[in-house]
Amino acid sequence: MAGRGYWKGFVSGVIFLAAVFIVTTISGSAAQNTGKTIDLYPVFDKMERIQALIDEHFYFGEDAEREEYYIYQGMLAGLGDQYSYYMDTDEYAAYKRKMEGNYCGIGATVAQDPATLATSVVTVETGGPAEKAGVQAGDIFLEMDGSDVTQMELNELIETYGIGPEGSELSLKVLRPSDGKEYTFTVIREPIVSQTVFYQMLDDETGYIQITAFEAETVKQFKEAADSLLADGARQLIYDVRGNMGGSLNSAVDILDYILPDGLIVYTADKQGATRSTYMGEDGHEIEVPSAVLVNENSASAAEVFASAMRDYDWAELVGTATFGKGIVQETFQLGDGSVIKLTTTAYFTKAGYPIQGNGLIPDITVEMDPPRERDAPLVPAEDVQLQAALAALQKK
Repeated sequence: MAGRGYWKGFVSGVIFLAAVFIVTTISGSAAQNTGKTIDLYPVFDKMERIQALIDEHFYFGEDAEREEYYIYQGMLAGLGDQYSYYMDTDEYAAYKRKMEGNYCGIGATVAQDPATLATSVVTVETGGPAEKAGVQAGDIFLEMDGSDVTQMELNELIETYGIGPEGSELSLKVLRPSDGKEYTFTVIREPIVSQTVFYQMLDDETGYIQITAFEAETVKQFKEAADSLLADGARQLIYDVRGNMGGSLNSAVDILDYILPDGLIVYTADKQGATRSTYMGEDGHEIEVPSAVLVNENSASAAEVFASAMRDYDWAELVGTATFGKGIVQETFQLGDGSVIKLTTTAYFTKAGYPIQGNGLIPDITVEMDPPRERDAPLVPAEDVQLQAALAALQKK
């Protein structure tokens, strides 16, 4: 059955995935800004002077379109916030396909170490192009289509190489830390419907559900998984959001609505402290069985909302290690020509008023994973000390 099976993959260290809360807004009137802003008139004068010097003296041919693109990129980069950036028309189209969970890609989730810019494979889709080519979780990218990508920013790497026409080839060179060897693969891009929920019965009464990301398809996949496990006799559930760097807040809220009693799940506030949005459970459906949630340092954003809400309602204990601590929300503003900017506009707060941004969640039961073991995929349940700790906690209820 689709989605069944114990499956997980982690990478050690702090990683950043393009996993953020998505709220789309059409830009109309400018928001009030009480801080210092740029005086654009002298900036325009200087830009005209720079352009004149380029026109007169630059030796190589000028790519005006590329130059304009980096003007916009630079303005957003100057904010010092990696989650605020500019996307041109093509980048935004690819971004929307990815968030909708349907696109042509290689079937792998990747992450980047912010200190070294090394990009590695977090997970590979079962039966997907990357897995079929031989790519494994933990592989570190060295080259793509013959170009060095060891210092390429994650967003640029994904948009340049990760997504392309159906049937197109991507040449990869990777370093495999498990044996220290380099490997080359040719991956053929295919339509990808992201499988973000994996589940199985661990024993006669314990169901296990892993959520690897919160995307548009995740809600349907989760409901199918939960309903199937309960029909199979599950009397207790373990939810696994380790390595889940987030995704769509609405997806996480819809899943929580299916599990928890009706009521407040999370709210957002702007820089003045004013509440901007409240997210409520209101479908009347509950999954009221003893539960635990597995978390680790790579559980971020929507995954932290999921874990915190489960604990706020006394629905589950958290087991594992402290979470990442990403509690900010990005809005997408249309610029009128198909391009957009994403800006961090609000922070979110749990039902109990706790600010996750920069703090993370401390689990109720702290269990460290041996780093070499953490990179193994798949890891059988009997060797997963965090999973075993969750099982032990449920036995006491």
